[in-house]
Amino acid sequence: MSFRALRGLVSLLLQLPIALISGGELSCQPVSGCRCEGSGFQLDIGGLFSYPVTIMAVVQNFSFSPCEGLRCTGSQPAAMCQIYSATSLNNCGKTSMSVWSVSSLNPLSFVVTYNGGDPIATTGTNRYSVVTFTSTPDPNSKFSFESFGGSTTPIYTFSIQGQAVSSARIQPKDVRGIVGIILICLTISGVIAYFAGGSVALYTRGARGQEMIPHVTFWKDLPFLIKDGIRFTILLLYSGIQLCCRRYYDKL
Repeated sequence: MSFRALRGLVSLLLQLPIALISGGELSCQPVSGCRCEGSGFQLDIGGLFSYPVTIMAVVQNFSFSPCEGLRCTGSQPAAMCQIYSATSLNNCGKTSMSVWSVSSLNPLSFVVTYNGGDPIATTGTNRYSVVTFTSTPDPNSKFSFESFGGSTTPIYTFSIQGQAVSSARIQPKDVRGIVGIILICLTISGVIAYFAGGSVALYTRGARGQEMIPHVTFWKDLPFLIKDGIRFTILLLYSGIQLCCRRYYDKL
């Protein structure tokens, strides 16, 4: 294999993980209507806008509120509400029935589908909404209504594009600090339990003063034991250095 072919193969292997992340769909389990959790990442659209957001269409408007939801019809809060008039409202997808599909993390691009809306009167098919989020360099976010699939396929499609979409990705919390705090608390609790429990046990046996300290002889000897350990380590290192120098000198 030539050097050029080998370099091309290495480059392909290095780009493969990036291609998989950017090109393949990533799983993201819904936590709520405005948040999902994936492997090593989280998405939260709760801070993108001041909800509810009004989307203008030709003959009707839509109101989008994926976190708190809207009371269009029924008891279930709607993520997307279709508004013909103050008395003519339709639930176009519930906050509790979201499905997330992430196509790319850099630049961020994902789709959220809200199912379980009100049925179409003529067919009985439930309405649902598909919202596509795409991160672009444009500082002004654009939220627009794209299309309606019709009575047989009552899908309402929307798109959100802009720089603000990139802020939907949040890093998962680092639990290492929490684990460290828990270990420190457990260690301190163990030390307190050791001395308190040991002192009480020794007191019940008639111990008083220093005799109430558990293993008091060990704790008195501990500084000298540490000193002996340090001295032994220094002597061991010194002996090792001498041995290495002697072997080197013998070779000369």
